[in-house]
Amino acid sequence: MLNRCMILILIICLSLTVIAPTQSFGQTSDDVRKATKINWDEFMHYTLIGQWDLALGFGQTLVALDPDPIQVLNLAQSPRYANSYKTLNTLKAKDEMAVVANDILALIEKGRFIERTDIDRIQDEVDRLSTTTRGRMLAIDRLKDSGEWAIPVMIETLRSQQEDGSNDVISNIRWALPKIGKPAVNPLLIVVRHCTELNIQLIAMEALGKIGYRSAEPTIQEIIENQETNPVLRNAGMKALEQIYEFQEVPMVSAAFLHGILAEDYFNGKSSLDLPENENLGTIWFWNDEEGLKYERVPRGAYDELMTMRYCEYAVKLNPNMGDIVSLWLSAFFRLEAQGFSQPDYFIDNHANAETYALTAGPEHLHRVLARALDVSDVNDKYKRDVALAAIKVLQRNSGQQSLLYVLGAYQPLIEALRYPDREVRYSAAIALARSLPKKNFEHSELVMPLLAETLTQNGKRNVIIVDSNSQSRNDLIAKLSDTGSYGEIVSADTFSIANQKSRNLTRVDLILYKENPKRPDLIGTDVDIIKDDYRLAFCPLILVAEPGRLSELNKIVSNNPFAYIGVPGMSAQKISAVETEILAKNNAVLFDQSMADSYAELAIDSIQLLALSGNRVLSPSQIEPSVLVSAYDSRKKIQDHTIQILSRLDSLDSQRMLAKLSLDTDLDLLTRIDALKSLATSAKAHGNLLLSEQINSLIVIVTSQDQDVSLRNHAAEAYGALNLPSVEISHLINAQTIDEL
Repeated sequence: MLNRCMILILIICLSLTVIAPTQSFGQTSDDVRKATKINWDEFMHYTLIGQWDLALGFGQTLVALDPDPIQVLNLAQSPRYANSYKTLNTLKAKDEMAVVANDILALIEKGRFIERTDIDRIQDEVDRLSTTTRGRMLAIDRLKDSGEWAIPVMIETLRSQQEDGSNDVISNIRWALPKIGKPAVNPLLIVVRHCTELNIQLIAMEALGKIGYRSAEPTIQEIIENQETNPVLRNAGMKALEQIYEFQEVPMVSAAFLHGILAEDYFNGKSSLDLPENENLGTIWFWNDEEGLKYERVPRGAYDELMTMRYCEYAVKLNPNMGDIVSLWLSAFFRLEAQGFSQPDYFIDNHANAETYALTAGPEHLHRVLARALDVSDVNDKYKRDVALAAIKVLQRNSGQQSLLYVLGAYQPLIEALRYPDREVRYSAAIALARSLPKKNFEHSELVMPLLAETLTQNGKRNVIIVDSNSQSRNDLIAKLSDTGSYGEIVSADTFSIANQKSRNLTRVDLILYKENPKRPDLIGTDVDIIKDDYRLAFCPLILVAEPGRLSELNKIVSNNPFAYIGVPGMSAQKISAVETEILAKNNAVLFDQSMADSYAELAIDSIQLLALSGNRVLSPSQIEPSVLVSAYDSRKKIQDHTIQILSRLDSLDSQRMLAKLSLDTDLDLLTRIDALKSLATSAKAHGNLLLSEQINSLIVIVTSQDQDVSLRNHAAEAYGALNLPSVEISHLINAQTIDEL
């Protein structure tokens, strides 16, 4: 054991001298290779015996060496470390080892990629195809390992040969191409589409038929349909389709339709089209007449979207009237941007963004994009809400009521968005509809103003309903949540019916915490059904708490409610918040932070003001007057200022009296009070005097007081005059200003 420790100390010292190769004077590549071997050995040794601290140190040193990926690959593949991959993948699940395990796996995969794509190595294997039988079999195994990367070399070798079909090199490559299998399909499809050499096209087509992969069908069908296709190539295409369908009847459908189907498959992440799990980059293939097959590597996450767009482009080039495919192309582009990927290098210079194309496409295509994004059946697409929001925001910019209420079959996508699980989508849809200033009623129009009220009152804090028959635990929970500073209004009661009734005073509910009453377990099922059917509550995270013996029964009750979670008594506030976030994420929704809350509240007040100033009768701000009144004292200046203008348009006692209250409030700044007086004058002219007598008297005090700001007095006088009260007060004002002596 002592000897082992002494050796370990020596190894660590040696390793430390090469942690930063670029900083070590006189260090050679041999030094790095030796250190790589030492650190790999020790990393694997201490990993296998579970001494994680030591393993972590050696692993980090190994990565810091910036070693040759080929050497690391060879170490991982050597017989001594036969279980390297399994060991490293196991470490990925161990928190303290995950980063270093991923870094080492990335080195291994980089080495594997370098080896697989080495052109000289691949060319050697292509040449070996024309040697002995044993040489040919070894070569095909290595070419299979290179996969798609073998195809450019094999095609260029074919092109360099004479066009004599009896040539041994050509014959051997024809034999080998189909054996590469599925990885050969995409580059071969580019060959049959774009290569101008018939013999090369025929060999590629033959290989596609023998591989038998269905993703080749759209391109082959396009070649068959093309009137300019060489008859020999057309016949080869028909033979290839028969092979792909194993000589069953080939469906009689257009190439445009088939391209659309394949585009859908890529967009939906069909498993048979997935990249191998160990590849972080995908390959998009192209053709150059001089150089043959070319490619661009793209991030794994962007690959499906870019392939979707490519096959959509093929489809609409053949049939420009495919509206569904245009909308699919837009959806893929929106999703590409939502994931944060920049446009690939192969896009033309100054390629427009998705929004520009969407604006040009018009409302019909945008509604198709929105309808696809609102489809809740695909819960695995975590970017659905981003695509929906992108479509709605473009609709907001260039659509009136008729366009916004577009009917797609029997379906109105923007109206359905009012009931989407994510509140940002709901709010954006309500804002879009409000800004269209509708002239006539529409289905679910009654949802728009309450949604605007919800949006307006967003402030980064969550409103909660608590149901608990035990007053002590109920109060403890209220205290817990209040202490976090993340929760706003908290409504609580010993039964759901009472709590729900109390919550009617809230513009929104963000979370429901329901502890089962052990004396009345029958209530919970009924209450859960009520929650699910109540539009205000249906999309709220619902945390049900019960004793362990009741958990299986509760699971049955909420089995079809994706917003429900079964918890146990005593959950901490941090756990509750984490569960809330988890429920929303599972339903493609997000919590509103302060920044998002402020942004949407401002959009809401802009929309409500537009409706008020236009006197809209379909969507009237009077429907949400309580929320507007609350926002009169909002600390956000823009919201308060807009609210003052809105109140002037509402024919209401409360609205006019709120304007008077603001104008008389000496705690407010002068400009706000003057704005309130201006709006009070507007309200009085339109709706007459609705003020309390004490408010009128206070206005007179301002007008007659020589201690008040002149501008404030002026606007107070305007407001008072607009009330159209008996003129007796003017004599008091005149007398107050009269002097007899200097």
